[in-house]
Amino acid sequence: QAILPQGRSTLVERSLRSGAMAQLPAIVLGAGDAGVDEMRPFVDENAVQWALLRFELGEGSFRRQKILFLHINGEGCAALARGRANQLTGEVKQLLRGEGSKDPIHASVEVKRQDEVRADVLLERVA
Repeated sequence: QAILPQGRSTLVERSLRSGAMAQLPAIVLGAGDAGVDEMRPFVDENAVQWALLRFELGEGSFRRQKILFLHINGEGCAALARGRANQLTGEVKQLLRGEGSKDPIHASVEVKRQDEVRADVLLERVA
């Protein structure tokens, strides 16, 4: 049995807009500790976004903390912009983990729509 409790999550988005923000490879949209439900309203189907979710699997003495890398490849994002942003996926994964982090990323999941960013859907894809 798997549970996604009030875990830590961080969501970032690739900025392809003009101006100062275009100089940044990614911007942090939010971080919190209420998990997937807290993050869902920030998911933009017209952008490429990435998130790191910390969750727990199992119960009792078998409970283990796991880290999930979520790649939101918005289906409404223009093909050229999506391609440019997706080139940064590896860099963003390292950025979210933190330099020198020994915590492994246990699974990666790609979604295209906001309604896919739900604990049950993500756990089904990881299982």
